[in-house]
Amino acid sequence: MADTATALSNLMRYAVDYSTPLLLAALGEALAERSGVLNLGVEGIMAVGSATGFVVTLHTGNPWLGVTTAGLAGLLLAAVHAFFSVTLRANQIVSGLALAIAGLGLSSMAASGYLGLTVEKLETIHLDVPLLPSWLNDHNALAYLALLLAPLLWVLSERTEWGLTVRAVGDDPTTARSVGINVAAIRYICVLAGGAGAGVAGAYLPLSVYGSWFEGITAGRGWIALGIVILGFWNPLRVLFASYFVGAVMSLPHVAPAFGLRINEYLLLAIPYLAVIAVLSVASLEAAKKRVGAPMSLGKSEY
Repeated sequence: MADTATALSNLMRYAVDYSTPLLLAALGEALAERSGVLNLGVEGIMAVGSATGFVVTLHTGNPWLGVTTAGLAGLLLAAVHAFFSVTLRANQIVSGLALAIAGLGLSSMAASGYLGLTVEKLETIHLDVPLLPSWLNDHNALAYLALLLAPLLWVLSERTEWGLTVRAVGDDPTTARSVGINVAAIRYICVLAGGAGAGVAGAYLPLSVYGSWFEGITAGRGWIALGIVILGFWNPLRVLFASYFVGAVMSLPHVAPAFGLRINEYLLLAIPYLAVIAVLSVASLEAAKKRVGAPMSLGKSEY
């Protein structure tokens, strides 16, 4: 019994590291999608965020400056998507996919000369809080900030006039505009915030998980974040739980022997990606969108 409890604690400790970048990216994307803008470029933004955060930290020795710069880089890339999808009203899917491809290329070009180098990771914090689960101890401030960001965004989205305005824009932008709401401004704000979140999520990988940068460091996490948004029904608190669940699944290869599991490691690693494919396939159907409560104008550029 003690061994099982230890294994569960280790699983959740790994899950925090795996889920934090997913949570940061998914919360930002959920906000953007609530306003009606689908950004399929999350993977590319995360890749640029990881390269930017790593390179800036390497040259300055300040990982928080790297995190901040990565967020700004993500915001700038999201601004490109917002310009095409909101201002020019171009196809959001095409714009997002182009951003994903461009971001991956830019990150490789910017950081390929830094392969094999390491940086100082974000400092670990030991929380001495009664009743706090042991697996929540000894993580960095960014992991805790991501955890706190979910309830904060929930309050903002569900309990404020601004949150109601965002939902109105995402569901019926024509009506929202008719009552004086600046649809373009709301969508720009949400998309830019989502891009900043994805940029910071990318920086978390070299500055917290690996301590270095390498090709393919994001490993499809941006696409998984898109699936998590749907699994969380665009609700920040549900996105939090969905992120931790997926993070726990991704952590299984590390602790599977402790549970007596003899499942192929590569099969375990593939589960989150297969789940995302299934979720995105089902969620693309109009009937499914209505059933799961998707923003009614999501992905539609006309308003």
